Amino acid sequence: MKNTVVWNTIIHRSLEHNNLDLGKQLFDLMPERDVASWNSMIQRFANIGQYEKALALFHDMEISVFRPNTWTLLSTLSAWASHGALEAGSWIHSYVNNNDLNRDGSLDSSLIDLYSKCEDIGKAIQIFEESPRTIRKKQIRNGQIRF
Repeated sequence: MKNTVVWNTIIHRSLEHNNLDLGKQLFDLMPERDVASWNSMIQRFANIGQYEKALALFHDMEISVFRPNTWTLLSTLSAWASHGALEAGSWIHSYVNNNDLNRDGSLDSSLIDLYSKCEDIGKAIQIFEESPRTIRKKQIRNGQIRF
């Protein structure tokens, strides 16, 4: 376990300092990965606008022994929303729906944020209206819904 933590820390620091090539090389050389390894790589590529690489890593994660968790999805949706990447965000939304990963509504705020920032207000309203009441209250309180 410590070995994976050390690898993850070095990779995270490399990515944090924009040394993407080194981070990717270390990731490829890792003897064992965990969800945090995948999340670091996916999130960093998504945050700098390299959506195709982030999505390719997401797909690679899918076929690995690890599955995207809520953190993977939240960070990815947030990056897509920040960059206005509607197509990539919609694909993640389909993935969430197809794999029943939003039973508790925990991704609703990120999905609404995505569609709002990408100017698909109809889809944002649809998700809002289908959200559990507690999620809707939080979204309104945070000023996320603007009509």
